[in-house]
Amino acid sequence: MTELRDFLSAKELAEVLGVTIDTVFEWRERGLPFYRIGKRVWFEQQEVAQFIMTQLKGEGIKPKGGKYPLKAP
Repeated sequence: MTELRDFLSAKELAEVLGVTIDTVFEWRERGLPFYRIGKRVWFEQQEVAQFIMTQLKGEGIKPKGGKYPLKAP
């Protein structure tokens, strides 16, 4: 079951991933799943992790070592 704390705002997601908010919204245009409640946009952490891994595989990029800020599914 997805809990409320599993959701991040665009600003929080950008901070966690070390990217700009513009990048988050570009990813949204490329298919990053999101939820809109009123004017706010929320991203579920598991869906973000899946999206990133799918993008990496599609571009033939293999992740290097290190820790990921989001848990993979």
